[in-house]
Amino acid sequence: MMRHFFFRLCTLCLFACQIASVDAAETRIVKSSNVEIPEILNQYRLPEEISFDAMTSDEVKEIQIQTKKVDCLAWAFLINQGGRLPVMATFANGNGSKHFIGAQIGVAKINNVFRRFEGRGSSYEYFNTKIKEKHAAKFQFADFRPRTFADATKFLSASMYNTVPLNLISEDVQIRNRSTSCTFADRKCRVYVGEFKASWLLDNLREQTIEHPAIKLEFEDSCPATSAGMFENFNSKLSPLHEKLFRIRHGL
Repeated sequence: MMRHFFFRLCTLCLFACQIASVDAAETRIVKSSNVEIPEILNQYRLPEEISFDAMTSDEVKEIQIQTKKVDCLAWAFLINQGGRLPVMATFANGNGSKHFIGAQIGVAKINNVFRRFEGRGSSYEYFNTKIKEKHAAKFQFADFRPRTFADATKFLSASMYNTVPLNLISEDVQIRNRSTSCTFADRKCRVYVGEFKASWLLDNLREQTIEHPAIKLEFEDSCPATSAGMFENFNSKLSPLHEKLFRIRHGL
């Protein structure tokens, strides 16, 4: 009887170990995909394909209409063999304020549907006399429900945190052009470029990198030297008092 008990116990332990050792599902980046992304994801239930897709001319026009009175906005373009394709649009924390310190919130077209994202950037060199034009950046997708631009830029909802987030991270975003005409707005933009790696944040300690060539993105930021700047958000978000105390110029 005791021998039978230990045999069953060992069998259960072996089965449990096999389950624990199952690798997380793998995702690949493709040029275009219509694969549906479930709202709730876990490490064993991830989409097989992810694509960053170009917005149509009608979608671009609709966002232009919605952001006509917005002070600060930014667009991101995917750089590949097909050219320079608009794939992301955002403005600071959903309120369009050039004086609000917070994350960028907007939409990116993933698997041919708009998805909400949050973005943060940070300058590497804070107090050096010669500040390097080098920045880190992170964009996180934690809500895969199809969204319009207007819906995506509203306040956060608790349901966003019930799934595995997708991160786009770059450790080296460079300034390509300090001031030039914006593509989709009648104003001046600062142009940045960077290569981003994609990964699933399985939990607080583990990431699953999506193996693929780095995603090259170009950004046009209409408020680079304000608190709404996408990347320069340490030096650019100092108050006038802090600027005077630390002798750091406003923006890079």
